[in-house]
Amino acid sequence: MTKDIILAQGSATGHAHRITGTGVTFDAKTGELVLKEPVVLVHEEHKDVALPAGTMYVGVKREYDPFEEVIRKVQD
Repeated sequence: MTKDIILAQGSATGHAHRITGTGVTFDAKTGELVLKEPVVLVHEEHKDVALPAGTMYVGVKREYDPFEEVIRKVQD
């Protein structure tokens, strides 16, 4: 069964970074992404990215703003 796995929701437009395929599992708590076969990561505003089979980890990038002295998630 083919299903969409949403890795990250776009902040400005609502578009999502997603993988469509079978043999894909994603644990949002740990960030563990397991691909049993090569897949394509799709986003409407970027080029597609081919991902090989295997295990990888998806994380959230953060940035430090020294002027406001805050740490925040990087926005897409």
